[in-house]
Amino acid sequence: MEIFLSSESTPRQINKEFHKAFPLLQLEFYKRKHSVGETSVYEQKFHERISFKEINNSFRPGVITINPSDTVADLEQNFQKKFDLSIQVYRRMGDIYLETAETDGLSLEKQNSMGHLAERPAFNVHTLFL
Repeated sequence: MEIFLSSESTPRQINKEFHKAFPLLQLEFYKRKHSVGETSVYEQKFHERISFKEINNSFRPGVITINPSDTVADLEQNFQKKFDLSIQVYRRMGDIYLETAETDGLSLEKQNSMGHLAERPAFNVHTLFL
């Protein structure tokens, strides 16, 4: 998939496009970059409705290509190199999203399928109290 980022684009708009291919993953945008396997500080997260021009005055529009086989680390590094944007990928686990820092080496496809697994009940209601 390809996503076009303009200076007026927002994290929310990019996530809408990203969710079409990876419905159980989410991108969060942060003020500071991080290393592979490292987490980001929640207080440094940008609001989902801020434009990229507001995040980075020298932002240059462009297209990012995202493949299911790309690792989380690849995607995060590509956003950093191409747009000077620091992102973290989160995976849905039930009602919450968890940062994927521990599993940055897994593909986006694998991360998304792990989210699917988390939505299924881990037990059988009929055998719960046996």
